[in-house]
Order: sequence, then C-alpha cells, then structure tokens
Amino acid sequence: AAGNTSLNLTGTTLTGKLLQLCNGAMYDAEKQPHALNRCKLDAFGELIDALDGQSALVFYSFAFDKELLLAELAAREKPYRTEGALPLKETVAACASYKNALFDYFGAAALERMGRADLAKERCARAAAQTTDYCFPSRHEEYAVLKRAAALRPDLANTWYYLGNLEWNNDQKDAARASWQKALALKPDHALALRNMGFALAHPGTYFTNTGVPSGVPSEEAYGYYVKALAADPTNFRALEEMDKLAEKLGKGTAERLATMKTYRATAEKYDACILRMAYLFNEAGDYDAALAILTGRRFHVWEGGEGLLAPFVDALLLRGLGKMAAKDFAGAEADFRQALTYPENLQAGRPGDAGTEPKVRYYLAQCRRAQGDEKGWRDELAHALKGWVHPGEMNFYRMLVLRELKGAEADVAANRAELQKAIATLETPQPKVIDAYAKFGGENSPMERQADNLWKAKYLRGLALLADGKAAEAKALFQEVAAKKPALLWAAYQAR
Repeated sequence: AAGNTSLNLTGTTLTGKLLQLCNGAMYDAEKQPHALNRCKLDAFGELIDALDGQSALVFYSFAFDKELLLAELAAREKPYRTEGALPLKETVAACASYKNALFDYFGAAALERMGRADLAKERCARAAAQTTDYCFPSRHEEYAVLKRAAALRPDLANTWYYLGNLEWNNDQKDAARASWQKALALKPDHALALRNMGFALAHPGTYFTNTGVPSGVPSEEAYGYYVKALAADPTNFRALEEMDKLAEKLGKGTAERLATMKTYRATAEKYDACILRMAYLFNEAGDYDAALAILTGRRFHVWEGGEGLLAPFVDALLLRGLGKMAAKDFAGAEADFRQALTYPENLQAGRPGDAGTEPKVRYYLAQCRRAQGDEKGWRDELAHALKGWVHPGEMNFYRMLVLRELKGAEADVAANRAELQKAIATLETPQPKVIDAYAKFGGENSPMERQADNLWKAKYLRGLALLADGKAAEAKALFQEVAAKKPALLWAAYQAR
C-alpha cells in the first residue's frame, strides 16, 4: 500500500532478524546495531545479582550482544549499591587508599569478582589484620561482603568477629553467637569476641518488651566469658562495667565485686559509669571515705540514661556522719550533714525543683544539734525539713518523723502517710506489656528488670511505713530481707541495725 515500506526477506534472513529482536537490538542495512528493548538485559542483570559475586560463563549470539552485555556490567559494577557507578578496578584502588578493615573487605570482594581470588584472599588477610577500632559493620551490603570474606578465608578470627557483630545488630542472635564461637576457636584470647559472648549469653531476649525471655539473665557461663575477656584485655572498661552488672544479678557479694573493681581500678577510672559503680560498691561496703574520694576528686559528666551522681554522694556523707555521731564526734557529723546539702559542680548536680533529700538531711542535722544540747538549732533544722514540696516516697517518712517531733497536726502526718502509700502503690503497679522504645535508658534496660527493682524499693518503703506506725519488729524483718537481696538499697541495711 502507498506510504508503507515492504521488506522482501527470505525465511533465513527473517529468522535472523527475529533472533536479533529477541536479543534486544537489530542491525540495519549498513550493519549498524539499534537497541530496541531491555528485556534480555534485565533478565541477565537479575541472574548476575542472584549469583552474589560467583563467576558466570556467558555465551552470546551477535557482536552487539557482547557490547550491550559489557556496557550493562560496567554500569552495575560499584562498591556500594546505593552510590554512583565505579568500575571494579577503581573500586580496588579506592578501597586500598583507606586504612580501615571494611574498605579492605570491599576491595577483596571486588578482586574476587574480577576473578582474582588469590589477591582477594590476601586482601581479606589484610582486612583482618587491621585494628578493630571504629569498625562497625551494619549495612546489608557489608553483610554480603563479610560472608564472602568468611568463605574465602575461614581462618581469620576478626572476620568472624565482624560478621557476628553485624548478625547481632540484625537480631540474628544464634548466627552471631556461632560466628563469635568460630572467632574464639581460631583465637581463644580474642578479647572482643569473649566480651560479646558474655553479653550475648546474658541477653538472650529482646531489650524492648515486658514479655517473653528477659533481656538480662543471671548467667554464670556469661560471667565466665567476661572474666576471660578482662584477662585478655584488662583495659576494656565496657567489659568491666557489664561484668559488674551481671555479678549484681548473680547475687555475688559486695566484697567479691569490689575486689574485682580494685583489681581493674585503672580501667574503671577510664569511664564515668564504671568508676561510679565502684563508688556505689564502696558505699555498700561501708567505706564512705573511699566512695567520697571518687565522688569529690573527679569531674563527672552527665550522660543520657546515666545513674544518679548526687545520690551516692549524699548517702556517703549521711552514713559517715551517722557513724561519727554514734562515736560522739558531733562536729564531724554536722560537717558531713551540711556537706550533704550541697550540689557539687564536679558532679554536674543542680538544685532540684522540689526539696530533694533535704527533709532527710535536715532531720539528721536536727538530731545532731539536739545531741549537743542546742534546742533552738534542733527546732530550726526540723522547720527547714518541712519546706518545699517532695515527690511521694522516702521523704514523706522523714516528714512524718519531723511532724511528730514538732507536735504537728495529725492531719499533716496522715497526708504524708498517704503520699508514702501512693509511692508504694506506684512501685508495685505492673509494667505495661507493650514495646517501650525508651527502655534502654535508666534501670537495667527493660521494663521487666525495672519492675523487679521497683518491688524491692516498694518493700523498703513498706518497712518505713511500718516503722512510722510503731511496728518496729515487722519493719526490721522487711529491712533485713531487702538488705540481703538488694544491698544497693543502703538505707534498708541501716534501718535493719
């Protein structure tokens, strides 16, 4: 028909043209190829991806097939799938220019894809020999690279260590433990793998829920790994801190825990949270001078989710002061009590919006003044103890004592008793069985563990309520139970005396 172009092709020629079309291009009369579709190239790309770096033997029919395939491969060759294209040889050179284990592992992956398995193995060895500092694999492409590295050189401990880190980060906990065990089979004194095994065995469950397996369990096997980790690297303050937390869960005595801290004192000094635990332990052991030497001789820095810095300072001064008062050293006791009212700059502790622990401190100051025959000083301190508002809890107990000494209204005593009971009820309220995105901050990292801690605090407050109501024997029994099971609650031990 007019306007149409007709082709007079033999059967053989037509078959050739159709085959060209199926391959995605077609030659014209001058033998120049013209791309028509990507169907076959896309299928080829999917096949290459599925091979995950393994070699492939590719056959082609036409000359343009070779050019199209090479162009496709060049466009796909890049070290990170999220970044711009980079030929493999340039990837190898770029990765070699950085002194970091991950870059060398990527260089090894590129060399393997180029068919240079011998050089890839050498690069894996170089990667594993690099320092582990600041090497935190976390991305999916890094997982593929480390898996290939472990397959190429299964004899390198650090490769298995890195792979385990990435698996743990992706919640593949069984795989992570298996990888760290392989690292330890190759290098039994691999300090970081030992520490990770300790952490893994002590944390088999999730961090963020109040159901199922708890996130922290008292595992003696885990504790053994921490002991080995510190023997392999006595400078690892994270391992020391985690080991002491685990020792506390296991119910190891204060003396044993403190002895470990003293052994690694230089390590504890490197980390605020670690040396703070040592100060708490000195308080538990009754060595208030040693606790205060830490708390007054170091510049601490407030960190997110960190333990209280002021509480052990106040506790040490009050308990030391009470000891001095029992020994008739009233001047020394009063000096300690008054220092307990301060907010040291080195602890980055500011005055709170409420009365803080002042009702407690003022009550003991009043007893000190009265013991010296200063009735006016006694009354003035008691009056100070009633100033400001307080959160429901322990301070209500001290205000009840103050009101009774001042012959205050029974209605005010009853109001403080009600606040104390409110605090007990709050602590005894079960944690909600929901995901808690903030569970890592404060306490022992999970609602389940905070619930257990809260129940001991509630028992201590119940003891105070009984004591305020004149039921000393019942109160003492509760205090003794709390002191035996939760020695960190120092005042339970004091009240049990």
